[in-house]
Amino acid sequence: MSIKSKTKLINKRKLYISTFSIFAVAFVATFLSFSIFVPINSSDAATVSTNVAYTGYLINVKSSDITIDMEASPSGQVAYARDTIVTNTNAPAGYKLYLSMENSADCNKTTGLCDGTGDGANRIPGNALYQDGDSASGNFISPTTGTFSAPATLSTNSWGVSTAAISTGNEATFWSVPLLSSPQLIQTTSSANASMDEADGTEKEIYFAAKANLALPAGSYSNTIVYTASTNTNLDSDNIFISPSISTNGITGGEEVTILTSLYTNYALTPSDITATIGGRTCTITSVYNDESSGSVAIKCNTPSGASYGVKDVAVSIPLFSWSSTLTSGYNYGNFWTITYMQDMTPGICATATTPSTSAGTSSATIDTTGAHQGDSAYVAQRTLYDYRGIDGTGTRSNPASGSNQVSYVIRKLADGNCWMSENLKLTLSTSHAYEVATFSGGTTTWTPNSGSGNAHNVAINANTKVNANGGNWYYPWYAATAGQGTNDLSPTISQSICPKGWRLPDNSTTPSFQSIVGVYSATTPAIIKATPLSFAALGYYSSGSPRDTSYGYYWSATPFTNVDSAYNLYFNTSGVDSHGGRYKYYGIPVRCVAIP
Repeated sequence: MSIKSKTKLINKRKLYISTFSIFAVAFVATFLSFSIFVPINSSDAATVSTNVAYTGYLINVKSSDITIDMEASPSGQVAYARDTIVTNTNAPAGYKLYLSMENSADCNKTTGLCDGTGDGANRIPGNALYQDGDSASGNFISPTTGTFSAPATLSTNSWGVSTAAISTGNEATFWSVPLLSSPQLIQTTSSANASMDEADGTEKEIYFAAKANLALPAGSYSNTIVYTASTNTNLDSDNIFISPSISTNGITGGEEVTILTSLYTNYALTPSDITATIGGRTCTITSVYNDESSGSVAIKCNTPSGASYGVKDVAVSIPLFSWSSTLTSGYNYGNFWTITYMQDMTPGICATATTPSTSAGTSSATIDTTGAHQGDSAYVAQRTLYDYRGIDGTGTRSNPASGSNQVSYVIRKLADGNCWMSENLKLTLSTSHAYEVATFSGGTTTWTPNSGSGNAHNVAINANTKVNANGGNWYYPWYAATAGQGTNDLSPTISQSICPKGWRLPDNSTTPSFQSIVGVYSATTPAIIKATPLSFAALGYYSSGSPRDTSYGYYWSATPFTNVDSAYNLYFNTSGVDSHGGRYKYYGIPVRCVAIP
């Protein structure tokens, strides 16, 4: 997704008054000069241009140095200067131009800090002009009392600006430049005005004025003003981009996402300056920063909880600059058709896929791999998901396995209402690596396989390793399949396994179990258990150095059998199916996982 509107950038200018005294005809002449400059990111001090990769649109703001000369009088005299701001953009929807001070709060004369802490006589306006640029000097030229909507004539020793289009340039009323926290919109356009290869653009005249009398001490008075430009919302395009666009944690909320906007500004926005919602619910903003790689104001927020599954609108509002945008269907609370990894599966995500009818559980079952038949129970929903651990278990979510270590599984939503692997687990266990495993609660733990022999856990083959043989199929003793939690006794159903997080071994009786699958599909013959959509393969088992009964099928459950040395398993031969029997725990048997319900 690309953002089709461009950037916010700031043009800083120093505004100063230089005064000096001369003796002539019994009065003091005071000269005031206002100079504006741009010291950021440009070889030309009067020009700033920025490219934003997401948009392809540019905006350029240019201003020139100006000087005001004035002869002061005992009663005060007004002097003027004009600055012509030229802004050009190739953004289709045009731009907005703002004016403000660099200070965001009033200044404290005692500390010299413009942090809003000054009280009484110690509090100096943040938009005043300070002698020698120092707010602690105690001498300053006050901002006019006029506002943009109600400009006023200048009182003595005050200054202000006007954007009124008067041909003489000698306006009668002026307004004070607001603080950075509330910039004043001074120009709006509605279309592109340049190719960005052109030197010209749209002009905006700004008139500066000051009124001084002989009481003003001689010296240099200065402060910094800021021009801020942003492109308007391009109504036929998206102005925000959200990453990731898909939730991987269902509707629990709290997942951190990054929203990139089509704004870019040097103004220090804070979370309180912005509102963001996903599906009409507040996305809690944790930080705001300028993302230089994309030329965007980036917003990090935590997704809201309590949302339903599916696509949601993402809305962002920055009232400070009258900017807002909505990304329609910009965020997808994950569902069966959008997740990527086995570890993304949750009960809610599995529930978003249609449960097929039992009539779909035959060799003629129709598979839906895209969601095109969502809602039609004649189809079996199927996805291919990756286990980010990889075959050797070294991958993590932040660094998923790739290349020859990458492994994927076909999963299906079956008629018992659960999501099952339709392929056997392929995870190589070793004695030197800890593996992330699943629990019924959806949490994680780690288990390091142990080596050894000569006890009940290590009969015929090492109980903590798989046997990778018989055409590349994986076989695990029950002790290994349960990630070391299973013991040689009548322990309860085991909650831990070597399945990916969010998955587990089926237990013996309660859903999801092999018994429930056999029952719902009436899978009493090997033809049904081996056919689509169940797809259980006859691979035999290991009890020593080579596979046995390879025309039969064996699959571990998480439940110990009625005697201490065995565990329940799904078994089928050439004529029947049994989900009630047990096998010795030291046997190497394939593992088929089911999503945690």
